[in-house]
Amino acid sequence: DNYTTMRDRNQVVLPINLGICIPEGDHVFKVAEICESLDYTELFNTYLRNWRKVNPITMFEILVFGYMERKFSSYAIEKACHTDIRFMWLLEGEPTPSVATIKRFQSEKLSEAIEGLFYQLSPLPLLEPELEQGVIAEVLYSSIVAFRYAI
Repeated sequence: DNYTTMRDRNQVVLPINLGICIPEGDHVFKVAEICESLDYTELFNTYLRNWRKVNPITMFEILVFGYMERKFSSYAIEKACHTDIRFMWLLEGEPTPSVATIKRFQSEKLSEAIEGLFYQLSPLPLLEPELEQGVIAEVLYSSIVAFRYAI
């Protein structure tokens, strides 16, 4: 039997909630929750115009999660945004940032705001004792890495 003739790769697919495809308890949910609680005023002040290709908060979440997943290069992060469903979930339908967009965000935008974001993350273990300590440690480590790459 030839099973390849029955496959139709041009199937119409409705948009789905990507969150249901990610295992419950995955760290991406906790990263998003932690990142959503931060004040991004300093980061938004680095932009001269309101329109952006990708939301700065989303970019920060992608970088923090990428660093947690040991994806330190902008090329690896861009590829993950195309292939890893967790990164797609963080993007929430926004376009995948290019390598140039990721590098520009790291060097120009994040470098001016990372210190304030890091200091917001630092007291989390004391303020949120119910959060998984391992996830908090990973987010803090990731923000330190982001700080190093942003300078």
